Amino acid sequence: MRSLRKARKYSIIALIAYFMVFYLLLLLLPNNDMLISDTLAPLGTIFSIFIIGWSLKQQLNKYKKAWIAFLLGNILYLFGDMLWFYNEIILKQVIPFPSICDVFYISSTFFYFIAIVFYINIKNIYHILRASFDILITMVVCATLSWEYILMPIYHDTSLNVLPKLVTLAYPITDLSYLTAIMLLFFIYRPRKTKNISSLFIILAFTIWFITDQIYSIENAMGSYMSGNLIDPLWPVGFWVLGIASLWSESAATVSHKNLLHDPSINGGNIIKQRMQVILPYGSCCVLIIIVSMRYLNKDPLIVGVVITALLILIRQVFTLFENRHLISLIKQKNRSLAVSKNELEAQNTQLQKLNYLKEQEAQTDFLTGLYNRRYIDQILKTLPNEVQVKHDLFSLLLMDIDNFKQINDHFGHDVGDIVLQQVTVIIKNNIRSFDIAGRFGGDEFIVILPDADIGLARTIGERLCRLISDQNLTLESEDKIITLSVGCAEWQENETKDSIKSMITRADMALYQAKNNGRNQVVTMS
Repeated sequence: MRSLRKARKYSIIALIAYFMVFYLLLLLLPNNDMLISDTLAPLGTIFSIFIIGWSLKQQLNKYKKAWIAFLLGNILYLFGDMLWFYNEIILKQVIPFPSICDVFYISSTFFYFIAIVFYINIKNIYHILRASFDILITMVVCATLSWEYILMPIYHDTSLNVLPKLVTLAYPITDLSYLTAIMLLFFIYRPRKTKNISSLFIILAFTIWFITDQIYSIENAMGSYMSGNLIDPLWPVGFWVLGIASLWSESAATVSHKNLLHDPSINGGNIIKQRMQVILPYGSCCVLIIIVSMRYLNKDPLIVGVVITALLILIRQVFTLFENRHLISLIKQKNRSLAVSKNELEAQNTQLQKLNYLKEQEAQTDFLTGLYNRRYIDQILKTLPNEVQVKHDLFSLLLMDIDNFKQINDHFGHDVGDIVLQQVTVIIKNNIRSFDIAGRFGGDEFIVILPDADIGLARTIGERLCRLISDQNLTLESEDKIITLSVGCAEWQENETKDSIKSMITRADMALYQAKNNGRNQVVTMS
């Protein structure tokens, strides 16, 4: 990544130096302008070939085809330049027209256009058709003007034979392909971030070539063009710019987003580009209409009136499109605001749900032990008998009380008593079944609801808890203290229609009381 940044920096510096040196030599050494031009011009193409070849190692696979096509086009153009240099400088011959150099120059354009197709890589047919109308309007106008003022004069030039005429016609056609490539990049394709810079450099390179070719065509038609002309540096500068574009094309080191097809609707960051996309097709139509009206200005007032009316309609349509785009922009802004508000509401709703869950947990649990509190246990016990009767199941419960807990509080203090409660809670939680329900029934009294457990299983669980708790030799303020538990068990009387939760708890409480009277640290059952 660092080498890529250095390559970008130094390539731009080298381009500026090349541009300045080229023009300084042409201006300071006018007698050697042909030698300077023919020698320095290939350097731009060579640089472009070198940079594109180096950047191919960085490219993602889906972009390599485009840059390979650009590379092949550059190589063909370089062959033409080298042949031109050889004949004009080494052999000191006048280059005939047409020549083999023209074959290489024209062939290179074909590869550039193929490269643009690979570069854009459009798959959305609907989007292509929609954007193609804007391109088609602009290209029809350009082609019409080119045919009228460039191609037709060449076609009717009787001084040219068939082959020179075809080659001469080929150059304006290749210029139209440059313009088409610019339109494709400008109207259809809009990449993101790094590759956006790459597409801008490609547009710049093609624009330089297109403008330079137009100047060349005018000067050549006037017979004033010769090698060493001031427009000569512009062609290699275009190649240099194309090479720089490859350094900003997306690579494995820089890509972070997928390239998107450009939707010619509103995008806040490209207002100028959006307006140009409206102005270009309609503006080109206006230019054509004005030229036609000038031709018939003194011939037929009706045609002039129709032309002016059409021109006004087009201008009005441009304003209407701007208004529509502004409305679409406002709608999209509102949609984005609504989306943000929706996300904020969803976040607030999620936060409220979390708070409600925490409040619900707080309402159901005992703050000291983390067990269910008395109120929640009472709610469970109200519904449990109905479920048991429907399923013909059975259940039992344990009422447990820490022996001599009042003495612990009186002797060690309530803080130590709280610690004892928490440690007893841990043992209870870890030694009952996963679906058993444990709660703090009040003070030092605990309750465990045992679904699908008869009195025998309940007694076994109670005895295990008594044994585990008594085995824990707790150190309370430097004194070793054995904590014991008394447990009362009761079973739901399925066949007893008058049995109730209140009666069941009473039986468990009586069993607990009897365990206390029998010497504590034991389990007593009462059916």
